[in-house]
Amino acid sequence: MKQRLFSFCGILLLTAMQASAQKNHDSASPPDITAPAQTPRAWLIDYQINDSFSGFEVMDSAAKYGRFFLGGEDHRFMEFNSAMELKLMRYLHKRGGVRNMILELGFARGYVLQQYINTGDSIWLDILDNTTGSDYMDMYRAMREWNRELPDSAKVIVSGIDVERYTDVPLLLLEQLLPDSGIPDDLLVGVEAIKGLARQIYHQGSSSYEEEDEEGYDNDASDVSAENYEVRPTLRLFLAQFDSLKPQYRSYLGKNFGLTDTLLRSLKQYLEWDDYEYTPFQYTFREKVMYDNMKALLLRYPKGKFYGQFGRCHAGTALQNGPCGWLNYNSISQKMSTLMPEPFRSHVVTIGYFYADGADDDEENDKNTQEQEVEAFAAETPEGSVALFSLDTLKKSYPVLASRYDFVLFNNITEEDFDYDEEEDYDYQSEYEFTHMSYVYHREWTKLGPLNQALQGFGLPLIADNLVMQGFDIAYFPTKWDESAGGRFSMLWLPTRNLRYGAQSDSMMRFNMFRAVSETSKDLLRSRHFNLAIGTGIGFAMSRLELKAADKPQNFLNPLPTERVLYRNPALLVSVAAHFRYALGPLSLGISGGVGRDLSRADWRYEGKRLPGTPKFAQHTKYLEATLGFVIKE
Repeated sequence: MKQRLFSFCGILLLTAMQASAQKNHDSASPPDITAPAQTPRAWLIDYQINDSFSGFEVMDSAAKYGRFFLGGEDHRFMEFNSAMELKLMRYLHKRGGVRNMILELGFARGYVLQQYINTGDSIWLDILDNTTGSDYMDMYRAMREWNRELPDSAKVIVSGIDVERYTDVPLLLLEQLLPDSGIPDDLLVGVEAIKGLARQIYHQGSSSYEEEDEEGYDNDASDVSAENYEVRPTLRLFLAQFDSLKPQYRSYLGKNFGLTDTLLRSLKQYLEWDDYEYTPFQYTFREKVMYDNMKALLLRYPKGKFYGQFGRCHAGTALQNGPCGWLNYNSISQKMSTLMPEPFRSHVVTIGYFYADGADDDEENDKNTQEQEVEAFAAETPEGSVALFSLDTLKKSYPVLASRYDFVLFNNITEEDFDYDEEEDYDYQSEYEFTHMSYVYHREWTKLGPLNQALQGFGLPLIADNLVMQGFDIAYFPTKWDESAGGRFSMLWLPTRNLRYGAQSDSMMRFNMFRAVSETSKDLLRSRHFNLAIGTGIGFAMSRLELKAADKPQNFLNPLPTERVLYRNPALLVSVAAHFRYALGPLSLGISGGVGRDLSRADWRYEGKRLPGTPKFAQHTKYLEATLGFVIKE
């Protein structure tokens, strides 16, 4: 009986405690929104892509202790987002030693971008150029320039941790990995099919860029599905062949097998993710893949610090229901801050991006929606500015934001008005490909002393040694600036000079020249508008001297008296020159200067035979040139 009484009393006590706890919980939730909210302090930041980090000092402490940094953007604002992604990476690299940059994109783009920023190779640039909108392509070029200047110990490491959700870059990369020669007969159909599909994707990307140039179209050649090229069935067939003939592929691919195998595993994830469309599996699978890839990166770089800029929902560390249209949504950031072992999970730092141009699409039904809380931060950001806010001391005033982010970044510049200093951002030694076609005005100073002495001895006119030639050139400046093999080909001619002499009006001396030179150049400075290069050249020149005398006298070159004598002087030339070209839209302006040397015997020839003892005419020159023309490829 006593035992039952004690049990009954215990149940009553436990019930009373639960009721009290529930009452306290109900009274604390939701927070008292009638209490005045604390005004957030705005730190106005310099958003230009430079080494000024004014305003970012509010993040200095986080930059030092953090290991995993994730900015959360609204994907609609591409121009601002691309600039801010690079700005924050540069800040965290400088203040926090962050080297690892993670992308909300798959393995393939991460690999290609890593190769490009490390090497500048035109192969990787070409793939990116045909699959990337102009805003992010500018960012990639700027990343390449910045990374090129960093020491090896500080260079950026790029990794794509997302599911492959697009097929353009993976297939163009796969095309590069499959050798063109030595294809075994049993692999021929599959290899040629993939190469054909890749060419279709490349062609579509090139066409999109033509539209972008003409109509302001923002290229997205991410998922080709043309009449004769269906991507998903082609991939499934190729993957099946690869798995069934793996030993043959290993032999055929050689050193490329490991990378190809990794790429194809990534494409299998793409097909699995695609099969999950319109089910909750799609977003839960995607976040799990990103989390698993981050764990793998931590094993590879155990002391690494990581930064990425993803969609805003991926950056929120709290369980979310609604803001992104997904319920019970556990983001990559939420997983990193709860599932990762210590000390890493305590070092996750998130930044929510918000914009004056667009209201937050929060669909939660409580009174403390994210959109309402953001209004306070918008009010503290002057028009035309970008501001950072720390949420560390604002958790009671802004509980929804503080549950998801450590910082808020508010952009009070409309996308239409947003502008950064492109001259400063991207113009210094950037990688831009140009081909110029120009008219050339050429003035040179050639040593004509021996020839003029002989002409004077026979009473013939003298030839001025400051010769003015004209012509045209084609100059090519490639994208791969630090290993460039740019070039120039020029053709010049000296208009015929008709010089009469003697008592007879029919006595005349004619002199003209022709020259063709091919050069190889090396860039010294490079930008989207100008190029400074030094080049070495080799060329051929021909000088012609014609004498016509009415009384058929002997002349200074040919002892035989004839009415008309034509002499030629061929020359083999080498030269060293510096070239400066400026491109403004389609217009090209340039100036060059150099020296040349004649490697030939410098003897005159008559009817193809060399005439020893004639006055030497070696074309050792110094010259200046001015060019005016058009950019025919940019």
